[in-house]
Amino acid sequence: MEEKKRTPLTWKRAAVWLTGIAVLAVLIFAGRSAGQFLHNRQEGDRLFAAGAYSEAKAFYLQAGNEKMAALCDDYALEQQYLNGRRSLQSGDYEKARELLLEIREYKDAENLLLACDYTEAGALRAKGELEKAKEIYLDLGDYPGVVERIRELNEELYDYSLELADAFEIEHAVKIWTDLGDLRDCKVRRDLGEKILGWLGDKKSTRLTDPANYFFNESVKTAYQVGEEAYLYVPEKCGKDTGFLLYYPGGYNQELNIDFFYYFLMNPPPNTIALFLRRNGVNHSVEEKNREGIELLLRAGAECGVFFKAPTVVGSSLGAYPALYSGLYTWKDFGLKVPAIMTLDAGNNWQQPDQMMTIPELKELGKVHPDIYLFDNPGLGLDREGIRQMVETGNRVSMVDCYFDEHDKMTYDAMGMGVLHWMVGDRTTPCSMEIYEFRRLSE
Repeated sequence: MEEKKRTPLTWKRAAVWLTGIAVLAVLIFAGRSAGQFLHNRQEGDRLFAAGAYSEAKAFYLQAGNEKMAALCDDYALEQQYLNGRRSLQSGDYEKARELLLEIREYKDAENLLLACDYTEAGALRAKGELEKAKEIYLDLGDYPGVVERIRELNEELYDYSLELADAFEIEHAVKIWTDLGDLRDCKVRRDLGEKILGWLGDKKSTRLTDPANYFFNESVKTAYQVGEEAYLYVPEKCGKDTGFLLYYPGGYNQELNIDFFYYFLMNPPPNTIALFLRRNGVNHSVEEKNREGIELLLRAGAECGVFFKAPTVVGSSLGAYPALYSGLYTWKDFGLKVPAIMTLDAGNNWQQPDQMMTIPELKELGKVHPDIYLFDNPGLGLDREGIRQMVETGNRVSMVDCYFDEHDKMTYDAMGMGVLHWMVGDRTTPCSMEIYEFRRLSE
């Protein structure tokens, strides 16, 4: 049987066939595109609802939805702003800054950054990190409330500097006093602190408390001879409550009666660094002698790990006059107020016109407000011009009538019977009433 011949495709049939294939491809692609578009839109909506605006934006852009993509930017900006505020409120200042710095032009983000610094400074202050807090406050310039906060903080820093001085952390204390400038007595304390650091840093100088200066020998490690200037006593243990005492001998710049120092060593006031000047400077230079004594005490304190405090001052006989001057010169030259002055049988019973302070000097001494105790013969008082002038110029003066009124014995009693304990300690009540009678001449 004869096989039939295949009919060849014509170009029209080929075109129809190709067109069908193309249409089918288009339909398949369109279906897939529509599905992808729907997927992108749905993912965008899902992420947008979840608050993932950056991720949602990418899907919206793929879906060709420019409006929703722009809305994502707005919502993302607001979300970062709110997150920055929450971080600030929760105390995460580092995170708050990170978030707000990126959008500092948005809404009040710039003010929130300042509030972040202000709040963090307050938190540091509450934790006792005062210096860090002040640095932040200073950077805030004229931000509301900053001036008052710095004023309060400076007072707290001053108190903190005293704690550092008590702990003998002098370098740190000096840094704070320098920073505080004119506040209270910061300049005075800074100068004293710098002297201490200079002395302690000088490895070549011999210390006052070097064993070579022992007054006796190594068996008595509390008494020293400081050249031709003084004798020094230091307690075995010193600390923040250690006091200071400066003693002026009698005579016209004559050598100290060494027996007074011996009596002192038999019963020294506890926890007190004491310096016995060998000469009092009378008829020479009382101010220079006082400066010498104060600097030696300051240095002795430094060697014992104690920051210097103004000393209680004692003067016997003619030494009574430089003892009074000491209250004035210690304030004038060092900015330190002497708390108390004790005189023991002043030369010529306060009728030594060539040694008496002038009225202007007594008025200046009155501004320092030392408690002045005049241990003397019974019955003396305002009938003596020197005493009357002290009272009339505003000084706080008490007469102490001594039952044993022999001249040197007044000093021996003070040195050996605990009177100095009373002078450098709590003087709210009189001491040793069995041998003394106290009379207050002024308030």
